Amino acid sequence: MSSPVSAAASAGVLPADREAVVGSAGPFLHLEGVRLSFPSRVERSLKASALRWLQRPRDRAPVRGTDALVDLDLRVAAGDRLGVIGTNGSGKTSLLQVMAGIYPPRAGRVERAGSLVPLLQLGLGFNPELTGRENILLGAALLGISRKRIRERTPAILDFCELEHVADVPVKYYSTGMAARLAYTVATEVDTDILLLDEVFAVGDIHWVKRAVERLDALVERLGILVVASHSEQIILHLCNRCVHLEGGRLVADGAPAEVLARYQQGNPEGKREGQPSPSPA
Repeated sequence: MSSPVSAAASAGVLPADREAVVGSAGPFLHLEGVRLSFPSRVERSLKASALRWLQRPRDRAPVRGTDALVDLDLRVAAGDRLGVIGTNGSGKTSLLQVMAGIYPPRAGRVERAGSLVPLLQLGLGFNPELTGRENILLGAALLGISRKRIRERTPAILDFCELEHVADVPVKYYSTGMAARLAYTVATEVDTDILLLDEVFAVGDIHWVKRAVERLDALVERLGILVVASHSEQIILHLCNRCVHLEGGRLVADGAPAEVLARYQQGNPEGKREGQPSPSPA
């Protein structure tokens, strides 16, 4: 689990790029000609790195980059529940990170209206030395939830994730399932216009999964826009009314979830077995 400082960029509420004002059209996300690249050069030692930067700029070997997104155009409007699919390394997480403002694009532009919360990893920012109750406050702060509201909601959160009996025990003594239930319940307390999810799904026994999916459904009903990247066909079909397929950082399909998924499976018969299996929301 990450420290609060390292988590702030990817777990906090990000204000809208355009004055955090949602007009009559509602929240939106617009990406035009977006390209995102990461440098692929890795210096083998501190000495090699220092020598490189002592060279004159014209003598330095160029730093090659790996394209994560390539000339991507995408418009997401109010009411869209957008699923993002693709093989591992296709650019799904990179797309969410650019939408969230975690990484600025190398080229192109991203415009957004409405508040946004990226949930890219459950429990991001939790401190294992703190108790469950204290981590509720910490997680809520990173998600932009007011202290007053989260204090009022804490009993209900503990009741939902069935952890009242260990609320004052440090999280480092929780099982993996207990910690995941706590993180999931806190994460689904958010109140925002736009929500980004990256493989965030319910874990646990059948009883817990059913309740957790119902909680996520209620959250989705309150949103202006949902964008969810997942390997799970069931999750995409259950949550989304639109789906895009990425490969090599490029948008290769955009349409109804059932149609895009069918074409994806025809071209990638092993796709269903990639990543971690997700429980069915049914």
